[in-house]
Amino acid sequence: FFFKQKTAYEMCGRDWSSDVCSSDLVEDTKTGEIRRNLVNFASYNYLGLSYRPEVKRAIQEAAEAFGGGASGSPILSGTTKLHRSFARDVADFMGQEAAMIFPTGYSANIGTISGLMRPGDLVLADQYAHASIVDGMILSKAKARFFRHNSVEDLERKLTGFDGRKLVVIEGVYSMDGDTPPLGDIVDVCRRHGARLMIDEAHSAFVYGSSGRGVAEDQGFLDSIDIHLGTFSKSLGGQGGYVAGSSQLINYLRRFSRSRFFSCALSPVVVAGLQRALELASAEPQLRSEEH
Repeated sequence: FFFKQKTAYEMCGRDWSSDVCSSDLVEDTKTGEIRRNLVNFASYNYLGLSYRPEVKRAIQEAAEAFGGGASGSPILSGTTKLHRSFARDVADFMGQEAAMIFPTGYSANIGTISGLMRPGDLVLADQYAHASIVDGMILSKAKARFFRHNSVEDLERKLTGFDGRKLVVIEGVYSMDGDTPPLGDIVDVCRRHGARLMIDEAHSAFVYGSSGRGVAEDQGFLDSIDIHLGTFSKSLGGQGGYVAGSSQLINYLRRFSRSRFFSCALSPVVVAGLQRALELASAEPQLRSEEH
């Protein structure tokens, strides 16, 4: 309770060349002592990619070319060639037809669920789902229900008898418990009841699976899931979120995902760093190994 990581600005003031400018500095707020080389278990930066020189260079080059921000929403002036290129890279990496980039993972969940579902539809989510999933369900004004954590029987019971459009939302890795869903059984239930299946791989994308495509790949059901969603703030160490799937899905969401087109687009500086981080994560599978 007495430790906090100081920001670079707090440590350095305006002198960014100072010796105290370091990402591994932690302040003991009880004594004021500055400590170095402590291991940070609170960081999202799973693979350490945000500190890689290649990522920093990409960010610097993008800042020179594009400035600090997108300066517009994606449907106006905020989309650059970097955004289009990175979205294509994400789709290719995930093995999907198309992908769309959001300013945050939170806005990706809200925009996808509320953009797809309407009053009279049914959204069923695992009871341990992210707050952003819950908020997306509320904003959609669809009927919102929850099934017991990883209970295929409860999921099937709550899908039975509903004739409208149905969306089932699960996660790849549940953040509080660290467990994964029984994807094979969930896929079977969704097919029997004509429900779309969406997986939020916020804590597993770019880490799980032989090539880093998440729990869906790790369990062998990458092509059985309709909607793939995740964040860039964890494994890639940056910021933002994505949704990937069919071209029809992405084109629809471009027009109905309000959390995206009413927000300023993700900064090109961030996008450039993410694109390089994705290249590194793809080229260096050893980053995901237990021995690393």
